[in-house]
Amino acid sequence: MPRTVYCSDDLQYGVRIRSKNTALNKRFISFNGPALLQGFALDIDAPCGAFAAEDANVALPSITVINNENGHAHALYLLKNQVCITEAANSAPIRYLSAIERGYRRRIAADAGYAGTIIRNPLKHSFIDTGRLYDLSELDSWLDYEDKEPCKRTSDEGGIGRNVSLFNTVRRWAYKNVKEYPSQLTWQNAVLNQCNASNVFVVPLMQSEIRATAKSIAKWCWKHRHELNGKYRGKYGCSREEAGRVTASVVASKKQTAVILAIKSLQAANKKVTPTAVAHIANVSRPTAIKYLAHNA
Repeated sequence: MPRTVYCSDDLQYGVRIRSKNTALNKRFISFNGPALLQGFALDIDAPCGAFAAEDANVALPSITVINNENGHAHALYLLKNQVCITEAANSAPIRYLSAIERGYRRRIAADAGYAGTIIRNPLKHSFIDTGRLYDLSELDSWLDYEDKEPCKRTSDEGGIGRNVSLFNTVRRWAYKNVKEYPSQLTWQNAVLNQCNASNVFVVPLMQSEIRATAKSIAKWCWKHRHELNGKYRGKYGCSREEAGRVTASVVASKKQTAVILAIKSLQAANKKVTPTAVAHIANVSRPTAIKYLAHNA
């Protein structure tokens, strides 16, 4: 849990940021930080909500917090390894976690409008603790492909899916526009405004999440602004389309060099230079060997 979290004793009066020690004495609390996700939470608005996962034949929650008045529950799935959601992070685990959360929400029939940010504090409510921590692959093993399919409309995304959608939308805008701003301060404000404008979900993201996403994108893009030219520039310092052409050229050059060395090796051993022999030594296909033998004839 982060050092400071959102908490409240009555959600009708909103939530406030407090230290972790203070927040643990409140009835409602957030458990994920702005940069690291330790899991996801689902809101089950049905009697006997504590048994919803078992009834849906999915993995049991790490912790289930129960509302004794109506039997509704918050189901928390905690991860063995936290998932980073900043600009510097690998996006694959973020997308994977988002898809898994979407799948569990559908299978358990949890509230699609629940943001997944504030949960009932287990220390102040009845709860079931299975003590389980999950790998993403383990959680995924209980789901079918159809469970994880993206929502047809971006605005319908819930939970972590909103963070992923906002991040992808704004970062693409940022890659194209970072060079238009003269100072880092004006750039940071522009990214924050863009994040707020893109927060069009049925259940909007909290301002703390918006600010964290904006800060991450603005910082990374400003640092790499000289490498950006309207698109993400990766290993070869160019756009993805250009990188594809560079990669193809590099691969072709390596194959040609391997074929030339294979030919010289066969000639030095006074052996016949055949496509099959060259392909074997150069570790390329026979058609590739024939192609480059023709070029070097």
